[in-house]
Amino acid sequence: LQSCFLVGKARTFDEDPRFGLIVLSEIGSRALSPGVNDPGTAIHVLGCLIRLVLLTRQGPKKKSERSYSANLNINRVTAADIFDDAFRAISRDGASIVEVAIFLQKGLLALNAYPEFRETALHLSQGALERSRMGQISAEDLKRIKKIAQKLAGR
Repeated sequence: LQSCFLVGKARTFDEDPRFGLIVLSEIGSRALSPGVNDPGTAIHVLGCLIRLVLLTRQGPKKKSERSYSANLNINRVTAADIFDDAFRAISRDGASIVEVAIFLQKGLLALNAYPEFRETALHLSQGALERSRMGQISAEDLKRIKKIAQKLAGR
């Protein structure tokens, strides 16, 4: 029975892919802290996260031959879970940095092309736009961010 479980001192990326998204997101978020102030790293992390989210569409490379017990319940990971893990922290911490806010909106616009991500991408886009409005962004930069968010919303 023990061989059926992986027990360790820390979560692993192989056993918990959402943990990997959270760690990358935290790297991007910390890059935006006033002491570091490195929006380029946050943008790079966003690019990686967008590519990883797209990989979730492909599913496993090989279907498992195993059948699971009726007594085993596994919570389904939703698009909202994935987007929250991947983008929420950077969206919050990068709201007043125009380059980060624009890259996030463009990434969400790209993810919006896939039906399973549409609702979640729109919701996160609108939240990120609202946080940018509350941040110290010039009216001109806010217009640039809003223009991309409106494309996503279909306006």
